[in-house]
Amino acid sequence: MKKSLIAILTFILANMASANIKAGYGYAEKVYLMPSGTLLEAKLDTGAGVSSLSAVNIKIYDKTVDNKDKKYVSFDVSYENEHKKDDVKKLHYDLPLKRVMKIKNRAGEAQDKKYDQRPAVMMPVCFDGKVYDIEVNLTDRTHFYYPLLLGRKALIQFGAVIDSGQKMTFKPSLCKLAKESGEKNETDSISNVKDESSDHE
Repeated sequence: MKKSLIAILTFILANMASANIKAGYGYAEKVYLMPSGTLLEAKLDTGAGVSSLSAVNIKIYDKTVDNKDKKYVSFDVSYENEHKKDDVKKLHYDLPLKRVMKIKNRAGEAQDKKYDQRPAVMMPVCFDGKVYDIEVNLTDRTHFYYPLLLGRKALIQFGAVIDSGQKMTFKPSLCKLAKESGEKNETDSISNVKDESSDHE
């Protein structure tokens, strides 16, 4: 009798633990940066701890907020118009600095130094119809195919299991519905978001 109860409880707990996990997300998915609704293609990488966003014109500066000096980061994100691939635009962000990360450079990158220091911020993104506030470090990823890399911390937040044989498994338009319905998670951390047209890089 006791063994049967233990088996039943184990089964129930296992199902509860996996209830929020969706198997079969691809190695690449489309993600919206919020609250602007900017669509980016992202690589889902379980080998990276923290997510990384391609950014240029990165500047850390002091900003007075509520009579206190705080560290902020100003940066631009370049992206292609989803309907016009030859139309490149820039999105400007001004966000609180969470921390400065020390990232070990990979083979073939910046051989003059072993580590790269990158500012990290909290960035609201929409993934599979839900909005999450994830930590991203900022670096110029223009030499990579994907402007956004989603690491383990974000994938755990999403409850995502990755199937490397799949790609683009869900419709990103669900995120537009989430935005219109007002569904969000701490998106107030964004300030001074501006969308600007730009020439090709």
